[in-house]
Amino acid sequence: MQLHYKKRRKNLAQKAPDGIILLWSGKLNTRSHDTEFSFRQNSNFYYLTGFQEPEAVLIIDTRKSPSKTILFLQPRVPEMELWTGKRLGPQKAPEILNVDEAHSIEDLAKLLPELLQNCRKIYCDLLQLDQTTNSPLTFLRQLYNAKKSKYSKPVVLEHLNSIIEKMRLIKDDYDLDCLKKGAEISVRAMKLAMAAVRPGLNEYEIHALLEWAYRAYGASGAAYEPIVAGGNNANILHYISNNDELRAGELLLIDAACEYQVMATDITRTFPISGKFSSAQAELYQLVLTAQKECIAKATPAWSWLELHQHCRKILTQGLIDLKVLTGSLDENMEQNKFQPFYPHGTGHWLGLDVHDQNPYYEEDDLSELKLLPGSVFTVEPGLYFDCDNPLAPDHFKGIGIRIEDDILMTDKGCKILTDDLPKEIKDVEELCQKNIDFKKLLEGL
Repeated sequence: MQLHYKKRRKNLAQKAPDGIILLWSGKLNTRSHDTEFSFRQNSNFYYLTGFQEPEAVLIIDTRKSPSKTILFLQPRVPEMELWTGKRLGPQKAPEILNVDEAHSIEDLAKLLPELLQNCRKIYCDLLQLDQTTNSPLTFLRQLYNAKKSKYSKPVVLEHLNSIIEKMRLIKDDYDLDCLKKGAEISVRAMKLAMAAVRPGLNEYEIHALLEWAYRAYGASGAAYEPIVAGGNNANILHYISNNDELRAGELLLIDAACEYQVMATDITRTFPISGKFSSAQAELYQLVLTAQKECIAKATPAWSWLELHQHCRKILTQGLIDLKVLTGSLDENMEQNKFQPFYPHGTGHWLGLDVHDQNPYYEEDDLSELKLLPGSVFTVEPGLYFDCDNPLAPDHFKGIGIRIEDDILMTDKGCKILTDDLPKEIKDVEELCQKNIDFKKLLEGL
């Protein structure tokens, strides 16, 4: 498996020549006093190493061929390992991680200035500099403040993310295997939530059920804080309070999925708490579903994100005109963005090591040039939102919020839906929601 990461480092070295690549790992973040949040590795660091410990630095020297990989990591300290678990340590790292050298992170301050001598270019995450005490700037100051030096000094700092994120955009076979497995687990968990929903439950109970399912089915946990939004709460796009009663006659919007082998999935479904859509709910739901299905069917590698989003907005806007939510022609409504109060977000995003994978920094400034390339994975997630306090919302639609989201792999021929096993047609959704699985009975005898 480590040859997989070594191949990525070699590829990166070819794209970042004649310099030194510096990349810091993730760090432990304090939750309160002396307790910490669960550790999650920096995505770019993991992409290049597969290493899951904090307080590490990856260095790739690309000034000669072949490039040289050096890893600084925490040393083995039995007293600390008693509390925090075993560490890999510098001695075993070269063999286990397939790197050329490994040193204690405690030696970074001494060895890095030496490595930077006669280096004209440094590639690093410029957004990370304020998060690390031993940043490249610290060592650059040491070099430039030296009164006498026969060595040339770095003169260029280049943002590393612009290179790595282009690499991450196109998924390899290992990435796709993880994404497919994660999608399978997320679908199973969402099916369980849909089958268990009923009036009287609390949002947090469905939240807990989802997170239990992720772990039970083999994932590491949720890829992001689950959104479990009943009724009008669905009109808060990133609602995470998840502490309200589920009421008869309302809808439940769940935007939640798992992380598997550090790869994120992302699913949204909206379904009736009582097992049956009302006529108003069904009208809006069918409009959102039609928009999603048409966007997925139309999307090809020739399409751009902007074209996909524009196509979705036209379908939803025309639907809102047909439902008499908006008045006037389609062109007028599009030009004046009259759909905005009801559809305020984009149609999708890239998916991978981050649930909202950053857009690659293309040379083109025009978003229309950002194509849906074969091998990329993204979401398609149209929605419509009618907040109770929105004066523009018709009374019979107030309190309804709907979003439908699937994970999509772009191929040479078009889209492959990785989450296609999760029902979204009205009839199928109602049938699943009417199962009324009583998961709480499992707890009653404890």
